[in-house]
Amino acid sequence: MCPDEPTTKKSIRRTAMELLAVKSRQRITVREIAEKAEVNIASINYHFGSKDALLDEAALYYCMELNGVHEILEDESISPEQRLRQFCIRLMEYTFQYSGVEKSLMGQVMAEESINPKLVENISRNMASLKVGISNFTGTKDELHLNIKATQLVSCLIYPILMSGYGYAAMGMGLDQPGILDQYVDILIRSLE
Repeated sequence: MCPDEPTTKKSIRRTAMELLAVKSRQRITVREIAEKAEVNIASINYHFGSKDALLDEAALYYCMELNGVHEILEDESISPEQRLRQFCIRLMEYTFQYSGVEKSLMGQVMAEESINPKLVENISRNMASLKVGISNFTGTKDELHLNIKATQLVSCLIYPILMSGYGYAAMGMGLDQPGILDQYVDILIRSLE
């Protein structure tokens, strides 16, 4: 995750992230990662120690990449409403691209498996920046209300990702339809007021 990190390690992690986007953790094999990353299995073991450690790091990398999406909330060159709108759209686009990673993380939480403390720290930091963004938009300073609004917004942004593939059947719409995502985000933003 640092700039001087070996290219092989980056390639392996990116491949694992791409596989997590389309397959469950349990269905991914070390051999498959090695073949797609064009490395040998020993390289994976050398850089990560195990498949689980690699997939954990890929999930953490996914969350760290989300930090860039959260940076939108700090862009004072645009209005607080536009910051929230752009944040919501970019978050959904990114999480749709890597929906399997989000599903894997949620699966771990729901199964009450151990969660990487760095991941928890990163999520907490991102929730704090979201609460500041919501406060700037609504003028709300009450911590409980900000926690509720942030939880509401994140839930509404993540649920469609968790249901991807079932969108039309479960929700009666697909956020990939022209204009639907924008309408969805507009309604979400208005619900915060």
